[in-house]
This record gives sequence, structure tokens and C-alpha cells, in this order.
Amino acid sequence: MASKIRVYGQAQNLTALGIIHAYMKLYPEATIEDLRNAFPDALSPDKGVAEIFIDADTPDADEHYFTSVDEVIETADGKRVAMAKLWTKPSYDNLVRRAADYDIEVAEFEHQQQVGKKGSYYIEYVNGFVPGDEVETVQQYEESKMKRGCLGWLWVLLGIFLIFLIALFIGKCCSKDDTVVPAGEITETAIIVDEAGGGAQTGANGVAGQNAGTDASSVNSSTGAAVSDATGAATAKATGNTDTCTTAPAEAVAQIEKYQKQFDAIEYPVGEYQLKPEAKAILDNVARIMKENPGMKITVNGYASREGNPQANQVLSDKRAATVVDYLVSKGVASGCLKASGLNTSDPISKELSPNRRIDFVVE
Repeated sequence: MASKIRVYGQAQNLTALGIIHAYMKLYPEATIEDLRNAFPDALSPDKGVAEIFIDADTPDADEHYFTSVDEVIETADGKRVAMAKLWTKPSYDNLVRRAADYDIEVAEFEHQQQVGKKGSYYIEYVNGFVPGDEVETVQQYEESKMKRGCLGWLWVLLGIFLIFLIALFIGKCCSKDDTVVPAGEITETAIIVDEAGGGAQTGANGVAGQNAGTDASSVNSSTGAAVSDATGAATAKATGNTDTCTTAPAEAVAQIEKYQKQFDAIEYPVGEYQLKPEAKAILDNVARIMKENPGMKITVNGYASREGNPQANQVLSDKRAATVVDYLVSKGVASGCLKASGLNTSDPISKELSPNRRIDFVVE
């Protein structure tokens, strides 16, 4: 059977951790006992610890186990599971062969570029696999083999039908407004609707925002700003009069650049867009500067690293930008002087992955 998930990692032990997280993606209903049955202790006789998997909340979960928040495995029975860190080459090869039995393939791991810096791993869905089509429990794996192909196509058809209904609904809403937003342009309202999960502010801009990441004619990659006058007009109508936005003084721009550097130091975990407490503290200062300089106009550009597929990364970069804009508005910043733009994986600033999961502030 073709693989469903491919695991990449920096260093042998991180790739091993990625295999187990991939297994949980495929089998979200798995318990700690399922993990132990799927990957028994016999796979790693030279691991240096008694068990591969233990309860992460016990004293036994010491430096020989992965115990940080983003490393702990959460199982369906409510357990927080720590996995052994030490994997020799023979044990690692055993684990890779075992993973293949569960439709998981492993790419050759990448050596870390900087000695002493924590590495990472990431997961790629392959051969048409879409999360959500997986079997519900490990025990149901064999009996569901014949059903999964049919279920996958059923979900695809259902998704197409839902997209058609949404497009029809949006078309009717747009007919009530005489402002036309060309496809491929981003407005603040479009991004906020996506982040809010389709809340009260729905409209034609929601569709336009989704197309922005692939339309080079509507977005300037060096500034992150939409260049069409029609976009500014639509944003003004939806969120306030942008004519009040003015050029920011040099001192205010310098302060924003200072907080930009501080924000860059807070890296997003893979696949996440939520703001950490330290990120909110920095944005509080950005909001204060903008309120002290009424009319300052900022475009918030969201970026993703190269893990996953481009469609998912576009949605993720949209949400990263939108979440920042939403927070600034909640702190009293005029929405008419803010724009959110998701720029996918464009303009990487580093060969490493994590620094490219970021937000840029562009003062206009």
C-alpha cells in the first residue's frame, strides 16, 4: 500500500519522534497501550531506558525522554506520553521498518546546520492522503482498508458540493454591494473573516483573499502591500475611511522596527498561528505607538516555512497575519489603517525552517 505520511527530521532521534507523531496523525484514537503494541520495547534493546513510552507526568520522565510541550505525545485515553530520546542506528532502522507497516515512510534525516541548536522535524502528507480520512482506531485498521478509498472520494465530492454552496451564497451577498473587488486582491475584512472561521463579517472579500497568495499581479513581494486602488477602496468601505491614514514620523517607524526584531525572536511552532503571551506583550507596544500616532498605516505580512503543501501554507500565513491584526484592533487601533496579507512561503529569510514562520510589519 502507498504511504500516507512522509517524515523529515534533523538528527536521528528527532526523526524517530516525528514517526510517532505521524502515527498519532493517522490514528488519533490510539491509546498509550496502542503505541506500545505498535512500537514495542523490543525495537530498541539498546535504548538505555526501561521503556520507549512512559507517562510524561511521572518522575521517570527525565533527560532521557522527550518532555517539552511540543514533544510530548497526547493519546486518546488522556495520557501525556514521553518518548525515549536515545536511538542508535540499529534501533532507528527497526523503528523505520515498523513505521512502514502503518503507511509511514521516512526521508533521510537532515543534519543540523548549527551545532548545539535544537533541531526539528516535520510531516508531509503524500499520495493524495488528506487528514480526516484515517481510520478511527488501530484495531480497525485491517477491516477498513477496502473502505478508505471510497470514503476519501466521498469526502472530496462533499467538499466540492460545499464549496459550490458557499460560492453561491457569497455571490448573492456580493450582489447587494456596488463595490467590486477583483479576484486575487486582499482586504483586511477578507483575512479577518478567514481567521474568525466565517463569522458575521462574511462577503466577497473572503474569496478574494484566498486567491491572493498565487496572484503576483496583486501583491508586491518587496513591500507586502496590495497595489490595486480598488483594494483600498473596498477596505475603506468595510472597515473605515483609509483617507485618514498618514505617513508615520521617523521616530515611530524606528520604534516599530525595534519591536519587529523582538517579535522575530518568538518563533511559531509548525502549523500554528496563535499568539504567545510574549508576542501579545510586544503587540501591546505596537498598538500604543499606533494610537500615539493616529493615521499610521501598517501592513501585517504573514509567512510560513516550507513544510506541508502550498494550499495549507497559504491558509496558515493568512491566519498568522489576521490574528495579529485582530489583536491590534482589539487594543484600540483603527482597523482602517491596518491590512493583513498572507504571503505563503515567499521571501524566506533563512535556510533553516523556523525563522521563516514569521510576521513582518510594513509601515507605509
